[in-house]
Amino acid sequence: MNRYIVLFTIFSFLGWLWEIVFCTINNHKWTKRGFLIGPIIPIYGLICSLAVAVYDIERLVLMREFKWWVVFFMG
Repeated sequence: MNRYIVLFTIFSFLGWLWEIVFCTINNHKWTKRGFLIGPIIPIYGLICSLAVAVYDIERLVLMREFKWWVVFFMG
């Protein structure tokens, strides 16, 4: 569980950083992004943590050969 909390925090911060840089370059001025007071955007952390959790579950439980389309839809 600690792993997912750390990943959530890291990816939330990196997503905030990415949006700050992208919007600042795009608007040619400093743009504050996000709705929280701190430097995180939770949607980036949530999605990346869920992706890592799905990958872990797939790796531990479903250790079979998948067809290419199954891997595509799971991704």
